[in-house]
Amino acid sequence: MTTAVIFCLGLAFVAEEMGVAAIIGAYFAGVVFATTHHRNRVSHEIQKIAYILFTPIFFMNIGLSVNLENVGQSLGISAVLIFVAIAGKIIGSGLGAKLSKFSNRESLQVGVGMIPRAEVTLIIANLGRGMGFVNNDIFTSIILVVLTTTVVTPPLLKLAFKSELDKEIKTINEC
Repeated sequence: MTTAVIFCLGLAFVAEEMGVAAIIGAYFAGVVFATTHHRNRVSHEIQKIAYILFTPIFFMNIGLSVNLENVGQSLGISAVLIFVAIAGKIIGSGLGAKLSKFSNRESLQVGVGMIPRAEVTLIIANLGRGMGFVNNDIFTSIILVVLTTTVVTPPLLKLAFKSELDKEIKTINEC
């Protein structure tokens, strides 16, 4: 596990030194370790470290860099981005599911399940802001998109699976 962490951080550093985002190096390290017979142990141990140390630090760093004064100025663009984010995932993923021979209801369920955006979106937005491609208004809008898509997905999933849930409840009550 120690080797995996050192390898990951080392490849992240090399990627940054080569002018590529550190996430690319870290991702590559993950791909390498996923091909070994130690993948389950490494994954399990890394998750412990990530949830205890890295994930809270990452989210605190992102949260501290959001300027709440920009929220009011970016509500319009945020609303558009939220609509496009939700509709895009439902339509795009739902269409992919439909092409894969899922039913209409199952395709909707797949699309709704794909709505949330989280860590990778935040990493890309943070990199874009650091490189000057994303200004503070857009960054704030992206944070609002991540928060909104994360919060609205569970109720939407509940609605998408309503008939299946109702059948299960009816079956349980009959027993």
